[in-house]
Amino acid sequence: MLGKGSDQRLHDLEEKLILMQGQIQKEHEHSEELEEHEKQLNSKVETIVEHEKKLEEDLNKEAKQRKKLHNQIEDMKGAIRVFCRIRPLSSSELARGNQDVTEYLSDKVSLRVYQPIDDGNGGMKKGPMDRARVFTFDSVFSPVDGQAPVFEDVSHLVQSAVDGYNVCIFAYGQTGSGKTWTMSGIRSNPGIQPRAVHEIFDIVERDSDKFDFKISVYMIEMYLSDLNDLFKGLPGGTQMGKFDRKGGLKVTKDGRGRVNVGGVTQMFAKTASEMENILSSGSAKRHVASTKMNSESSRSHLVSSIMIEATDRKTKLTTTGKLTLVDLAGSESQKKTGATGDQLKEANAINSSLSALGNVISALTSGQPHIPYRNSKLTELLQDGLGGNAKTLLFVNASPADYNFNETCGSFEFALRCKQVKNGKGTAAVETAQVSALKKELKKLRALHGDVEQTEI
Repeated sequence: MLGKGSDQRLHDLEEKLILMQGQIQKEHEHSEELEEHEKQLNSKVETIVEHEKKLEEDLNKEAKQRKKLHNQIEDMKGAIRVFCRIRPLSSSELARGNQDVTEYLSDKVSLRVYQPIDDGNGGMKKGPMDRARVFTFDSVFSPVDGQAPVFEDVSHLVQSAVDGYNVCIFAYGQTGSGKTWTMSGIRSNPGIQPRAVHEIFDIVERDSDKFDFKISVYMIEMYLSDLNDLFKGLPGGTQMGKFDRKGGLKVTKDGRGRVNVGGVTQMFAKTASEMENILSSGSAKRHVASTKMNSESSRSHLVSSIMIEATDRKTKLTTTGKLTLVDLAGSESQKKTGATGDQLKEANAINSSLSALGNVISALTSGQPHIPYRNSKLTELLQDGLGGNAKTLLFVNASPADYNFNETCGSFEFALRCKQVKNGKGTAAVETAQVSALKKELKKLRALHGDVEQTEI
């Protein structure tokens, strides 16, 4: 017989066994609960993934719709848009005792300019209201408006260029009126060009998962009657097209009406910093001089064209946009600038090319069958931004001083004539990979056979 001790041990073992069986049962039930919970989680994950796919599809549709509506709105505007920007009185104007004869109206798009009259003390003052002139633009910026708010009204055009459209932004006005400040600014307070460069590369980074981008640029100045390649000799540059018979830059138009410049140096950039350094290198070669009107007067017209090639990774379709930024040299009065010698020659050349630009605008607004683009190399360069299918914005820069009343009103009159020009309906430049490959092959064959360069397809 087993003793009492053995019976107790057996009883203890049985209790332990029962407890273990209970624990195993609980763990089994818990395991089943975990499996069920895992199934529920997996189901939720699948639902979330499907929802994310739907959101991505909706987002893509929205992006396409945004692009379509954005460009439709720009096309509907039709005319060249004109922004007016007034600089502060300069130190020389203040020293002369000049008065500000401008008044900003409450609608934010109109400016009143008072004709100055003698104040009876040897100076000038604002004339009466009935002799003042009111000019209305698409937007007016006063001296208190900084570079950032000015660019806010321009940034959408950068998106158009990335979308494959031809965009032209240029600054016009009297010498010393602030055109270069508007277009370039300084490093600590950048203007439209450097801000546009950063906007382009911000868009590139944003869309890099959907598109492959190639960003390039060329820069030309028109000095006297010649076109100068400001990137010539820079390391890493490639020549675009062919020179003319005299070895100069050759301006032509492709099948879409876009201007191409044969022989010019094209530079590629992968970052905004690279592009800024390239543009700075070119700008440093521009002709400038000191005059009575401006301590650092631009003696040439400056044209920078940024090409944006975007290839859709899924469809393989390629769009090529073009953003042209133009800083025109200012119109000059020999009496006011005190120009002599070479500076007088420069001034005459500047005024002649601006006169040719005025003739083109007059022809476009009066409906003449022939537009005299070829009368100046400046108008040849700008012809795809004037009366073409570009999205065009003109900044008219002006002085507020009584001393410059006639020049300011003259600049405004020219700008408002530009506003009457009806550009054609803009279309994005799109081509398939096959078309692009065939074009390259055709170009190679022409080069091999030494054919005379033809208009591009």
